[in-house]
Amino acid sequence: MVEDKFNYHKVFFTLNTFNKPEEKISYLYKVKIEINRVIKCFTRKKFQPLRKYAVKNIFAEDGCDELTTFLKKVIGYYNLPFYGDRYISDDILKRHLNEEVIKYKNFLKIIDAEIEYWINKRDE
Repeated sequence: MVEDKFNYHKVFFTLNTFNKPEEKISYLYKVKIEINRVIKCFTRKKFQPLRKYAVKNIFAEDGCDELTTFLKKVIGYYNLPFYGDRYISDDILKRHLNEEVIKYKNFLKIIDAEIEYWINKRDE
């Protein structure tokens, strides 16, 4: 996952800074909306090869910043010296993209459980 925005520890540290359950629920819903946006961006049908999304392209309206950052990271990993100048196929990028979507969906389940917990806590 993109470490800057959706770090598990960062989200729950920020959650602990709020005092009221309503504030915590509101924050968790904001995070949930952002994660859903990223999942939709990652799973949306792409009209260009995935390599093209690693570059900030003004003509690629079906991409997002998180997708660009993620693909740059994957391509950078495969361009390390011990891999040589290996061409990264779309299949490799799709495999990594699918793994990343699974991580985001698992994180979304954790967020949903936390929302449910704080709603029950608020209603007590």
